[in-house]
Amino acid sequence: MIKTKIKDMFKKTNIFIEFILSILLSVNILNVLYNYKYKGETNFIEIILIIAVAILILSIIIYNIIKNKGKLEIYFLIFMIPIGIMYQIFLMPNYVPDELMHMYKSYDVSQGNIITKIDKDGDSKIEVPFILATGFNTEHDNYTDLENTANSKTNYNVVIETYTSAQSYSPILYIFSSLGFFIGRIFNLNIVLAVYLARLFNFIAFLVIGYLIIKLMPFGKLLMLTYLFNPMLIH
Repeated sequence: MIKTKIKDMFKKTNIFIEFILSILLSVNILNVLYNYKYKGETNFIEIILIIAVAILILSIIIYNIIKNKGKLEIYFLIFMIPIGIMYQIFLMPNYVPDELMHMYKSYDVSQGNIITKIDKDGDSKIEVPFILATGFNTEHDNYTDLENTANSKTNYNVVIETYTSAQSYSPILYIFSSLGFFIGRIFNLNIVLAVYLARLFNFIAFLVIGYLIIKLMPFGKLLMLTYLFNPMLIH
């Protein structure tokens, strides 16, 4: 009875488990590479942990391939989760084209500004935390700079007025990512963590929508599955 319950629980939660393990794997890989590159250190315990977690993720993928034979929507999830998480963790903020502009818009939406505000001069400027505007600019081009921003205090009350080319876009596109900034502001989290939360919520939305598209399409499922792995879509 207990064995059956454990199997049923694993069957229902293994995708979520893979998601958490993928975050753990990516963070540890980045940490090992960072320490080796910038500090000349090698932590063999972390390397062993990386191998162990990678084996667990591979086991979950194999399990789902066997148990969900032919279900392309499941294949999409099990392969996209580790790949997408690695994109999120390894690519520094603002290294995806125009990401900083979308961050500004997302942060604006997180404050409840659904309709674009236009001043008397016809400009649609918005206010964002000063650290958001300065912590992810083009001068920050390595993980050391990102670590410095992560170690600095985030004061959401110190803002700067700026402009974003994404200001005219529909707020619906930013509902999910704005949750990350909303949580970051409410709990006064470091801006780096808030940005990664915004990415994470966006990615979850991408997974859910991609899953439903493949599942509900009457034909062309394989073509859509292939298309969803386009790097620009993952960006």
